[in-house]
Amino acid sequence: MIKANVFVLGLVAALALPWSTGPVWAQSTCPSSVPTCDTNGNPADLSGTFICTVVSVNPTGRVSSGVVTVTSNGAGSITGSQANNNNGSSSTTYSDFAALPGSTYCLNTNDTGYVFPSGGGCAMALVIDNGKTEVRLIDTTENNASALVCNKQ
Repeated sequence: MIKANVFVLGLVAALALPWSTGPVWAQSTCPSSVPTCDTNGNPADLSGTFICTVVSVNPTGRVSSGVVTVTSNGAGSITGSQANNNNGSSSTTYSDFAALPGSTYCLNTNDTGYVFPSGGGCAMALVIDNGKTEVRLIDTTENNASALVCNKQ
């Protein structure tokens, strides 16, 4: 599947995560085994609206940054919107806020877990801080580097 920079939170994901309206960069290569969570995690530990900063680097070294607003329902679903600047070669690099496809997430008992983009793409690994006010995510797509830091509003 042709993939743009993967933004979730997704949540965030998104923590959007894996939600991008940015340029197509490369073929997505996800980890060979799909990540999973234990069945004892509490999805309510990720609940509310988060504002995220996203920075990504694709395999050619192109940097992209963005801001994401995501809302988690505390039951395993995430929605949101994203604005993005992809530092592309054309004169139009900025993409204004656009809705992200919904995503799902799972949590382990230690508040680590994954966001899974509904539009395809690789999962994003996440960790929630002890106060449940900050979430950090990384993209699992091979040869890409994306990180999100999200704060609860």
